[in-house]
Amino acid sequence: MQMASFRSTEDNHRRIRSIVDIEGNNSPTFPSMDLIYLLFWNCHDTDNNKFKRNLVEIIKTHKPEILVLMETKVAFNTMSEFFNRLGFTALSTIDPVGRVGGIWIVWDTSQVNVRAYTVSPQVIHATVHKEDYEE
Repeated sequence: MQMASFRSTEDNHRRIRSIVDIEGNNSPTFPSMDLIYLLFWNCHDTDNNKFKRNLVEIIKTHKPEILVLMETKVAFNTMSEFFNRLGFTALSTIDPVGRVGGIWIVWDTSQVNVRAYTVSPQVIHATVHKEDYEE
């Protein structure tokens, strides 16, 4: 099985420069534009050790501030301690109906804040605040 490779930081900077039309600067600065590290995963089940091992490895490698898991198929309360140990101390979740669905958004409150304002069985609408996020 072949895995897709992630872009390097340099590749990301080049891509951002091309989007915002910045020429030649290897270290672009974007006023009031902090990067937010998000990880979205349509995981198709979180109730197994393989998922946990893979998630720990992904988090070590990519250090996301916000993690969005879809199709979790289990209630969050069965995994809350696991996520606390990983540093995700806040959450907004939709538990699955039976073994169908489930959406979890977890985040590190020392880095970012997420405010869910609409939650329904199939969607969470939220705003993300990176700096000075106290409301």
